[in-house]
Amino acid sequence: MLMNTNVEKYLYSQSFVLYNLTQNKTVYSVTPITDSYLSFGFRENIIWDNKLYSDIGRGLICLDLKTGAKIWEKSTSGDFLFSNFIVNDGFLYANCENGYRYKLDANTGFVKWQELN
Repeated sequence: MLMNTNVEKYLYSQSFVLYNLTQNKTVYSVTPITDSYLSFGFRENIIWDNKLYSDIGRGLICLDLKTGAKIWEKSTSGDFLFSNFIVNDGFLYANCENGYRYKLDANTGFVKWQELN
């Protein structure tokens, strides 16, 4: 079976783009690719404290909002395709489809705890 890798990349990739409307130009475009990468962008990303948070299938990622640089990434054994996460008081709370809830430091990605749902 032949596969068109361009179509495969399109189906399984997500880009984060910052566009300056005043200057009418793209500031950056980032397409993170990782071992756990599988994302369809079902939900809006979260912006908090000049950081952008998003699910990337079997994990979460945090990018610097102004530069697009990856600050941290957390891989999990389950997807976030139909689950969700929030940022509150400096922590990211995520409900993963692997049956666990996670509490991560929103600045570092350090896992404070994980517990079975």
